Amino acid sequence: MLALSTDGVVAAIHRGSLHDGPGLRTTVFLQGCHLRCAWCHNPETWAPRPRLAWVAADCIGCGGCAGTCPDRRLAAGPQPAPEGCTACGGCVQGCPSAALRLQGAVRSADDVVAEVLRDGATLRAGGGLTVSGGEPLDQPAFAAAILAAAGRAGLHRCLDTSGDAPSAAVAAVLPHTDLWLLDWKCSDDARHRTLTGVGNGRIRATLDRLAAAGARIWLRCPIVPGLNDDDVHLAGIAALSRSHPVERVEVMPFHRHGAGKAAANARRIHDAPSATPAQAAAWRGRLADLGCRHLHAA
Repeated sequence: MLALSTDGVVAAIHRGSLHDGPGLRTTVFLQGCHLRCAWCHNPETWAPRPRLAWVAADCIGCGGCAGTCPDRRLAAGPQPAPEGCTACGGCVQGCPSAALRLQGAVRSADDVVAEVLRDGATLRAGGGLTVSGGEPLDQPAFAAAILAAAGRAGLHRCLDTSGDAPSAAVAAVLPHTDLWLLDWKCSDDARHRTLTGVGNGRIRATLDRLAAAGARIWLRCPIVPGLNDDDVHLAGIAALSRSHPVERVEVMPFHRHGAGKAAANARRIHDAPSATPAQAAAWRGRLADLGCRHLHAA
């Protein structure tokens, strides 16, 4: 069994979330993800370590960053994660418009949970803490330490994960997780590899393991027009809802909210418009026709 790690890399902490589990929640996003989903809405979290991001739209071209970079990495002007950048933050201090930002910070589990507990009374009244990412199981010992501390503080705990993780990582967080938010991205293994960089075999194994352990599971299904909205995938979702003790199936329509974050981190996501409400309704309707159980009506 993995020993709990008291330190890890946190991408962000968002308060007041209504979409990351039941009730009003605070979501802790961990840095680092080995998947490369074509539609990723958090592409700034891919790097496992802190990274320099540049929001070009906020840059006023003053050149202040060049003078404060100790290694002169920005002599030619600001850019996301210049070669050799150590993410020391010197240029961030020299940027008056906050166009340069550090993405990710090393923090302790106790520090993270102490911040979450600023809203402790509210979160205990019907919400809780969700650990997300990135891929939180890329930092399993740190995720487990956060979840364990949250449990000691009386918070309900969710883990939002792709499920593509070794069995030891799943085992590390299983005792400390009250509800699993498990992504199911594509039902065809080869197509899943094309769209995300990994196959779906290990994700199926995680789902099987959770079912055998009696874990509570919500299946979250990102649907992207033209990429994975075909009947093969929708039928696969419906089949999983019947073969596994899934409490809820959520359709998560593609949106382009991650495009700006991707550009700031020299990334790209799928170049398509956000899904429309009519498209989302049609997907849910087709899932119902295919016999999907526990389908959540958004």
